Amino acid sequence: MTNESFKGGPKWPLTLVGASLGIGVIIALMAFANIADRSAVQREQNLLQNGFNGLLDEHARRPTAVALWDEAVKNLDVSFDPEWTDSNIGEYLAGVQNFDLAIVLDRTDAPLYAKLGEDSDALPKLGSALAAVTHLVEQVRAAERRRGPIDDHLRDMKGQPPKVIYGRL
Repeated sequence: MTNESFKGGPKWPLTLVGASLGIGVIIALMAFANIADRSAVQREQNLLQNGFNGLLDEHARRPTAVALWDEAVKNLDVSFDPEWTDSNIGEYLAGVQNFDLAIVLDRTDAPLYAKLGEDSDALPKLGSALAAVTHLVEQVRAAERRRGPIDDHLRDMKGQPPKVIYGRL
């Protein structure tokens, strides 16, 4: 048997063209898969960012009554009380607001408390979750700096009903 086509010529040019086309198709499919993966990751990141922004906007528009502000300061800032935090922050955010994760940070943004699902002792399990929200914490801290002290904010409202109610008991 000779290495010739049905017309009498060699088969290797046709084989070379076929192999080249096959390799080209495989490379094109791999490139398409890579582009599709990057596009999907970008869409997911945008969806997540839009979801966070929507939650932050909704929360910012929601009137907040802080009737027990002194108690919160006492149990979070003056002397951290993990049981009070779990009852008044963790359980509230998980049970009433349906949050999957609640984290309380100190002034230096170090985590003091974390509730993940039903687990109220989730600090050791935070891992990358804390790193994933770092940019959100930076945005909130920047908004706080722009807003200034809450006393100044309330004075600037000039007779409008306050959205934040606070005072000494």
